[in-house]
Amino acid sequence: MRTPHYLVSAISLIFFVGSVQAGDKEDIIAVQEALIDAWNANDVEAAQQYYAPDFDAFNPGGNLLTPWNWDRVKAWHETGSVTVSQPRHRKVRVYGNTAILTYYLGVTINWPDGTSETQTRRATGVMTKKSGKWKLQHYHASLLTPTNPE
Repeated sequence: MRTPHYLVSAISLIFFVGSVQAGDKEDIIAVQEALIDAWNANDVEAAQQYYAPDFDAFNPGGNLLTPWNWDRVKAWHETGSVTVSQPRHRKVRVYGNTAILTYYLGVTINWPDGTSETQTRRATGVMTKKSGKWKLQHYHASLLTPTNPE
């Protein structure tokens, strides 16, 4: 009778998968926080290491899917900057080597002309894990109204 053998294997698998996901969630949150710190320091090179090479985004302005041009991003950040708040109501779900993050985010854009604009975004990030590292693969944001979720 092999039932106990299968039962032990199934319980071991459930324990293993659960523990990997718990560690992954912590790693994903750490990556997101390091990414926010890099943007707040206006350090594009530090931020870039947390993005997948083929990263793309739907930005809150309603534009089409945009692959990131890092040369353009660096040039903009030589004259402008962003300030990003810590995510609110963050939810992280891990599916193997893919994770989905949902959260609200305050972003202040400091334009090169000296003006600024503050936005509250509802955002979804998709992260993928390759070679043991989590990277942001896709970002989708829209402006939230009202601007202050609780």
